[in-house]
Amino acid sequence: MDLVYLTVIGLLSVAIIVLWYRVYRPLRRLAALAQRITVGDLTALTTECGGVAEIESLRRSMLAMTEHVNRSLDQMRGYTDALIAGQEAERIRIARELHDDTVQTLIGIGQSLDLALTYPEPSASLLITARDSARTAATHLRHLIGDLRPPALEELGLMSALQMLGERLRPLQVNLKPTGNIRRLDPRCELALFRSAQEALGNVARHAAATQVTITVAYQEQRIQMIIQDDGRGFQPDQVGRGHYGLIGIRERVEQLHGQITIDSARGRGTRITIDLPCEPNAAPQDTVRDVVCSMTLAPHQVYGSVE
Repeated sequence: MDLVYLTVIGLLSVAIIVLWYRVYRPLRRLAALAQRITVGDLTALTTECGGVAEIESLRRSMLAMTEHVNRSLDQMRGYTDALIAGQEAERIRIARELHDDTVQTLIGIGQSLDLALTYPEPSASLLITARDSARTAATHLRHLIGDLRPPALEELGLMSALQMLGERLRPLQVNLKPTGNIRRLDPRCELALFRSAQEALGNVARHAAATQVTITVAYQEQRIQMIIQDDGRGFQPDQVGRGHYGLIGIRERVEQLHGQITIDSARGRGTRITIDLPCEPNAAPQDTVRDVVCSMTLAPHQVYGSVE
């Protein structure tokens, strides 16, 4: 009896020792490493914990998750830096255009008017010059405003804005193919789709060496799908995030509206970007437009007597 008792005690002791060294202590090590992650040490789990295979498998899985988080953080930092740099470059461009075009034109208008005042009778030629210069300045300002917030998107909707965007990218041929019940959409949805197309077309014009782009917009009952496909040189989709910050920006816009984006590309066979958004119809009547500045809904008789 004593021998059986001692045998049981010995086996329990061995089991406890095995559990301590193979399970409990490795789990404590894993918990300590996980605690280091909470204070920002995303490399903590590179240290092995030992123990049974399941604990090591759990550590490797947690390590893979932290590496994914770390890559996402690096990608977001790069995207933020690129976004800030792009904003500063855009500010510089706008300031240069205002100085070189609009300001100089306004100075010319002032000089023409000053000269006209020196004549005893109004000078028709100087006044005509001032009028033409004012029109030129207005055109430049319209282009700047269009780049910042496209009036066609506010006034006429997504399809008209995309058509005008494509016309500005010539000689690149942009083919627009709408399907379904074309209608005005929620302003956030229209803006996200337009900015995504603007960024994608800009990438095509700058990098793809393409000759044509096809934009297919499918209006569905509660969703809208936009496909942008070019015949350019293409790239490897796994390179998104390594300098392709425009595509990251598109993804951010789409995901903020609970949509989905798919990028299909390969070297030598172009790029296909598919955006799918849940999108409610615009509540405003179809025979109204929105003011470009204040976004107020206007009836036809308030817009110079017609919707146009």
